[in-house]
Amino acid sequence: MSTTSTTTETTQQHCNRLLRVQAEQQHAREAEEARQAAEFKAEMKMLEEEAAREAEIAAEKKRLEEKKLAAQKRRAEEKRKEAEKVARERAKALKKSTDNKRKEGLAKRRELAAAATAICRSGPPTSQSASGSQPKTKKMVKSPSQVHDESEELTEEEEEQPAPRGVK
Repeated sequence: MSTTSTTTETTQQHCNRLLRVQAEQQHAREAEEARQAAEFKAEMKMLEEEAAREAEIAAEKKRLEEKKLAAQKRRAEEKRKEAEKVARERAKALKKSTDNKRKEGLAKRRELAAAATAICRSGPPTSQSASGSQPKTKKMVKSPSQVHDESEELTEEEEEQPAPRGVK
């Protein structure tokens, strides 16, 4: 029996050794799996943080781009307003210049018309020369522009004077 008992002990020891090795291997596998899971979690956390940073950077770039576009729009609007202001000032100056030229021309036409009217009303001189004949008066030669100016002046004077009764 001693051989059986020795064999049983040896088999028992062998089984115990196998169980111990299997347990150690199982423990090593579990430890390796835990280590890999920890590494995976750390890597995932790092990737998530990196993705969050990239998203933050992208959002900041977008904000800066929007700010830049808003500034460009604002500058363009300011330039447009300034251009409109300059255009209004130029138009105002041009209108003023045109009005002044028109008034100067109108005043000159009035002066010429008044002078012509005064000359026409004065008529020929009343004194006679020693020979008893009428002195010769010079015939006024008018240029077409003077005739046109006088006709304009007359129409302006007619507008200023009220129409006689019975005339519409």
